[in-house]
Amino acid sequence: MGAEIDVQVRAQAPLVPDTAAQRALQTLGARLARVSDRPELPYRFALLDLPQANAFAVPGGFVYVTRGLIQRTATVDELAAALAHEIAHVAARHGVERLERELRTGLVVQGLYRLFFGGEPDWLAHRALEIGAALWTARHSRQDEQEADRLALAYLARAGFDPRALARLLRRLAADGDEPAAVEAWFATHPLTRDRLAAIDAALAQRSPQPTAPPPDAAAAYATLRRRLAAQAAAR
Repeated sequence: MGAEIDVQVRAQAPLVPDTAAQRALQTLGARLARVSDRPELPYRFALLDLPQANAFAVPGGFVYVTRGLIQRTATVDELAAALAHEIAHVAARHGVERLERELRTGLVVQGLYRLFFGGEPDWLAHRALEIGAALWTARHSRQDEQEADRLALAYLARAGFDPRALARLLRRLAADGDEPAAVEAWFATHPLTRDRLAAIDAALAQRSPQPTAPPPDAAAAYATLRRRLAAQAAAR
């Protein structure tokens, strides 16, 4: 099921045309996927060439992250936090039964067609993040989001990242007043309620001291991502 959707997304969504950047994202994501509750899945991570800050996933281990989100992270731990959250949705099978019903009835395919071909030529560049909302992410309940946060904290710690980065990332995006339109897609698909942030803070308070430095291979992958995206931006 996820593979069918991934074919459509990759055929139509603007991927960052940089093999090194895509490989670096895969390296980061794979480190987290290995310590998830479903490490046997063939996780694939794709970097979308979109300025909005967002990430979403579809069943089967397909995870998508925008360059806009990466550019708004301050550390590799913050990017890892976003990836861990999406991996958690996959591992917990959030929304799968409903998506399976819609796929059988053709509603997902119809939604993809409307999203990709329902507007002007530049429409996709501005609205492509609705793919995530239309396909799966927006189906998550408040309980799903909180469970994904809880699992993400565990995955971050297991993989050698600082779990506190999840709270830092959410607060950073919420405080991004300079470009509200660029982050509204994130909160449209990942609602930040007071209870959700309080639950993250409470879980963090119960954790032992966190690692002081991220894994070297992850830090190198993040540096590659930032460098390649900066070069791409300079060439625009």
